[in-house]
Amino acid sequence: MLEEALGLPAQGAEARKELRARAVRIRPFVVEPMLQAFLARAIDEALEHEDWLISLATLLAAKPPAEWIDRDYDHFRVQLAVVARRFRSLEVMASATAVPQEGTNVIRVAVARPGAIEQESVVAIRQEEAELIALLRERVMAAVYGAARSVPRDTVVAALALVTERLLADGVGEEMPAPEEQK
Repeated sequence: MLEEALGLPAQGAEARKELRARAVRIRPFVVEPMLQAFLARAIDEALEHEDWLISLATLLAAKPPAEWIDRDYDHFRVQLAVVARRFRSLEVMASATAVPQEGTNVIRVAVARPGAIEQESVVAIRQEEAELIALLRERVMAAVYGAARSVPRDTVVAALALVTERLLADGVGEEMPAPEEQK
């Protein structure tokens, strides 16, 4: 759940490493006590991985996972959502000064239009995803230029913004279905 809420890679050790790097970036901007406590635990390298996860879960649910009942699990999920939202909001602020750290770069994406809620996110770009990102970029560019070379640039940008807005509204950290699954 932590990995999904914060858009972390699926591997446990890699997720922890990335969370630590991202937490270090936003720590100077944090004033809220719950998020400060979360970041302190996220950055902690002294604990073994399982103990580290238990520490995070205990903070969010206000009780160790071994003692959870159904409502504690629900409390954890709500607190995780709140912390993740604050974390990502601060990443937007911090992204202006962000520099690549530990194999991860970030890019801020935002779409705003009158009468709609602004959609924004800071997206982690990992080295191991660079090839896939480049391939997707080339496919999008080929589709744009293959459709009609006479389409005004602003029209293309508007279409891409609407696609981005939809993707951001659909959820953070979710897997996109393959094109054949979208039919």
